[in-house]
Amino acid sequence: MAGWLPAGAVGLPVALRRRLPVPAAVTVLAALAAATLLDVTREPYLAGTLALYTVALAEPPRRSVPVLAFALAVAAAAVLPGEAVLTPAETWSGATGVAATVWLVLGAGWTAGCVVRMHRARDEERAALRTEQVLAEERLRIARELHDVVSHSLSLIAVQAGVARHVAPNRPQEALDVGVIEDTSRAAMTEMRRALGVLRAGPALAPAPGVEGLPLLAEHARAAGLSVDLVTRLPHEDLPAGLGLTIHRIVQEGLANAVKHAAPAHCRVAVDADGQEVRIEVTDDGRRSPASDPSAKATARSGCASA
Repeated sequence: MAGWLPAGAVGLPVALRRRLPVPAAVTVLAALAAATLLDVTREPYLAGTLALYTVALAEPPRRSVPVLAFALAVAAAAVLPGEAVLTPAETWSGATGVAATVWLVLGAGWTAGCVVRMHRARDEERAALRTEQVLAEERLRIARELHDVVSHSLSLIAVQAGVARHVAPNRPQEALDVGVIEDTSRAAMTEMRRALGVLRAGPALAPAPGVEGLPLLAEHARAAGLSVDLVTRLPHEDLPAGLGLTIHRIVQEGLANAVKHAAPAHCRVAVDADGQEVRIEVTDDGRRSPASDPSAKATARSGCASA
């Protein structure tokens, strides 16, 4: 019966070491010391090693180091008199060797827990940095998206509003035709809601635009006073969504620049994709009316990109 009590006091707290690491370790070490003094067990404190491993893994050094010191002191106080005096199985030199072995085993368990804890902390820090980087890149991407949508749409709206004000005295009915402004505003709001939906971690209201939206961009530019020729040569297979969005945004920015600086003018948009390279060219002849902008007479080349 005397052997069952220390054995239970050693084994039961080990099962609770993850929830209560420090109390479990103290209980296990006290039970091991009692078992040593009663000569119940001769094993080298393996249960204490496991308990100290959990303490070092779960607790910071300022809490785990005192537990280790307590464990070493208890082990020495139990092993030396237990081996050399109470149950003289060893000489004092032999008891010292046994105590040293127990210290080595206990210290190894505590050290292993500290090493694992440091590795986990380093991994968590790296994961947090990666998450922060991904969030920053996503915010930058959404900012670019919003800039492209707003700048393009506002350019078209400004041009249409300017045309309406210019023709209002002589052609009031034509000035009242604001359908293009309305359509452009609706499209801009839809794309902005889609981009903001990503920020709210909610579902996007519409799929990201791609090469299929290029004809609509051309129509909007024509309504703003440009004469647009759209020429596309695309592979038979679908382009990746990210590449399609990039093409759409480059063409959108080029047309916005042409509307802003050259309308009315003739503009040519060429998109050539062969599966390995994408070439985008947006050019205009710069034939803007001197009355609307005397400084805009030079030929404007809006963009050329390869991806």
